[in-house]
Amino acid sequence: MATLDRTTLQRLRCAASGLGGATPDTPRALLARTGWVRTLGGIDAYLSLRARQPGLTVAAIHAALASGDIEVVPAARGCIYLVARDDAPLARALARDLTAR
Repeated sequence: MATLDRTTLQRLRCAASGLGGATPDTPRALLARTGWVRTLGGIDAYLSLRARQPGLTVAAIHAALASGDIEVVPAARGCIYLVARDDAPLARALARDLTAR
């Protein structure tokens, strides 16, 4: 059976999170590719997106929010997340189903 060394495993984890590779994306495509970003309504989501795409500007994020390409929605555990528009219905359904219990 093949095994992974620690360095390879760290590289795989970073790549899966969108870290370490600067693939230019729109905020919507970035979130769709790397997953939802938990936010508390502060700068945390901005920092997370910038870590994944260093050239991303605050203006681009605001424009994506204004156009509805990305949304801040409730999801799991009473938390809010920044998600791509296509994932917003799923996040809302998850929040609804978890609060109904």
